[in-house]
Amino acid sequence: MRQVKVALKAVALGALAERLQRQALGSPWRFDGFLASARGGRQPVFHIQDFQPL
Repeated sequence: MRQVKVALKAVALGALAERLQRQALGSPWRFDGFLASARGGRQPVFHIQDFQPL
């Protein structure tokens, strides 16, 4: 498996956002989701649909 590090804006909604908020900052995770362009923005936003600890 290839590991990639990247910094970009991300969004999670509802119960998923609440689960994500309870996780330790800096701990390793695998995120699943999709990239979409932000409204009126130049950078893409990662929409988190699920995550799991590594």
